[in-house]
Amino acid sequence: MGMMSCKTLFEDTIAAIATALGKAAIACVRVSGPQTREILRALTNRELEPRKATLVPIFDPRTQELLDRAIAIFYASPESYTGEDMVEFFTHGGFFVPQSVLKVVLEVGARMALPGEFTKRALINGKLSLTQAEAVEALVEAKSSYQHKMAMNALEGELLPTLTPIRNALIQIAAALNVELDYPEEVTNDTTQLLEELEKVRERVEALLRASERTLKYQAGLEVVIAGKPNVGKSSLLNRFLEEDRAIVTEVPGTTRDTITELVEVGGMLLRITDTAGIRKATDRVERIGVERALRAVGKADLILFVVDASRSLDEDDHTILKEIARLDKPHLVVINKIDVVEMVDTEAIRKELGTDAHIVTISALRGEGLVELEHHLKETIKELVGETSGATLINQRQVGTLRRCLSSIYGGIDALKAGYPNDIVAMEVRQAIETLDELTGRNYTEDLLDTIFSTFCVGK
Repeated sequence: MGMMSCKTLFEDTIAAIATALGKAAIACVRVSGPQTREILRALTNRELEPRKATLVPIFDPRTQELLDRAIAIFYASPESYTGEDMVEFFTHGGFFVPQSVLKVVLEVGARMALPGEFTKRALINGKLSLTQAEAVEALVEAKSSYQHKMAMNALEGELLPTLTPIRNALIQIAAALNVELDYPEEVTNDTTQLLEELEKVRERVEALLRASERTLKYQAGLEVVIAGKPNVGKSSLLNRFLEEDRAIVTEVPGTTRDTITELVEVGGMLLRITDTAGIRKATDRVERIGVERALRAVGKADLILFVVDASRSLDEDDHTILKEIARLDKPHLVVINKIDVVEMVDTEAIRKELGTDAHIVTISALRGEGLVELEHHLKETIKELVGETSGATLINQRQVGTLRRCLSSIYGGIDALKAGYPNDIVAMEVRQAIETLDELTGRNYTEDLLDTIFSTFCVGK
């Protein structure tokens, strides 16, 4: 979409507080639209040089009461986030001051912005693609460096160099089909070559989908379960991860009767670490329920920390738990705890007795010994599970679902060619693939689609 004058696209001016409400040093009141210059003059009695931070008094235009002295930055269209004239007032924080400034901005001509409306205007004014606009929300919502990296890659437009060649290839195929449809007596396409070209596009789309689906699988966090028999130090290990006493720790076996889940960042990845009840033959109904929940958690885990006690001999419970992990084919680390109460731990003997080739780490959750090595092995295992965060990846389920529909149309075109269907059938499938790809990037969108996407944004973004 080419750049247009902001006045031809939006006749109204929007405003909102762009920072979280509450006690803080600074707040930002953002204004965008054709009346921005008038609002700026009304509140400050002056013109501002674009893109220059300026200390200004902010007055109530009706009473000339001084509301604040703030830093204001004016951005002239089209060199702004939205592509329109914009101003940002960096006022003192708290509740009253930014609300007072917003109130007078609204009184002199602006209206309250809807959720995500500043970014929506940036999209419509050609400042961002739809995937970049969605990356803005992903960046705000990021809770780990992994999520942050995904969002930044998308915001920097790294997906577009992957999607553009796919679109160009589809357009070339569509053009070849259309020429033959328009001039059937003069032009005949090589069906084999068309099929090869469509297959190449299919491979590219499938590769992007595979990488994106694996990335999204772990975006919300890797499910890590701490499992073991009672009183091996599972809760102590969870508390070490959290650096606080979240789980109750006693010398009484079976203290933990339910699962406890907390979020921790390790190696840039958000981990949902679950401490479970000790797994053994339950002696009462309540403990039995806890064991059942522990086994369900093990079944859902992406990675298991199997904890054993260095001060006690391995027994039937230890072997039963490891057999269940092996049956489920779950990635796992063996964590030998309580090394502070024994003189030496023979890890190879324990490995042989357990019959596992998993990494074995020795720790003392009580004293904090061995935790650096445990974190190192965790990071390495996470890399094996997740892989590197590629620049070209989709970042949400809408994008994945849309690309799947594009792939379905590509398969439709391939099947039509193989079946010898008329070219207009093949061309219809290829056109549908192009349109779906354009829906993904925002070249082609509906108001309903934009309303759905931007309704999840915060006001002021």
